[in-house]
Amino acid sequence: MSTSNFRFLEEEFPILFNLGQSAEFNLYQDPVTASFKIRQFGERLTEKLFEEHKLEFPAENSFHNRIKTLEFGRILPNNIKDLFFHIKEKGNIAVHQNKATVDEAKHALFLCYKISKWFYETYATVPADITAFKFQMPAELDTRHALYVLETDYKNLEQRFEQLLQERQTTGLPEETQQVIQQRSEKAASKIDQLPQALLAKAFRGELVPQDPQDEPASVLLQKIKAAQASTPKAKKTKGENQTELAL
Repeated sequence: MSTSNFRFLEEEFPILFNLGQSAEFNLYQDPVTASFKIRQFGERLTEKLFEEHKLEFPAENSFHNRIKTLEFGRILPNNIKDLFFHIKEKGNIAVHQNKATVDEAKHALFLCYKISKWFYETYATVPADITAFKFQMPAELDTRHALYVLETDYKNLEQRFEQLLQERQTTGLPEETQQVIQQRSEKAASKIDQLPQALLAKAFRGELVPQDPQDEPASVLLQKIKAAQASTPKAKKTKGENQTELAL
């Protein structure tokens, strides 16, 4: 099995590593689920940011509202906020239209990788130097057994993560600590290229897909994907996808 692009998350942030690798393993055989795993990665990461900053969740605790709260609190740099909105929109398209191509999932996976590098360099307790890490497009392999193991592991990781969120403090961070985090965040974010502004503006306004006012969590929407897929014949897959290295 090829090495995951998200391997640097495995030790300290295992639930994010699990979701990132699940997206990689679903990429070719099920790009809809891959797109949704990427959105789920974003959901969990925003929850983790609330835990890191000791914040109360918004009254309407949706993925969208967490992103906006983190933006208004100057926790998310602008380009990172834009990446979050983009993978959220792609996940919504996958759910509401049961639609995602392999190329679209590849693009979303790359954006998820960018977010993960920013997060790791900002919040890891003792971050390793991952400057030289380059994104490698996953090879097309038989990942059925690996996905089964990941899904089993995820159930345990999810329980531990939910417990962590329930036990988190909500007193906020001291000003000095906030400044240190902001400096690390800005340095990490400066390495991230911005998306085209026209595309970002549409994603921010929710124009890429009709919006669900309830903004259901990933765990609920994933069941909708599976139900839709069960009644839709699968298209034949093309073999021989080449690995591609992308900068960041």
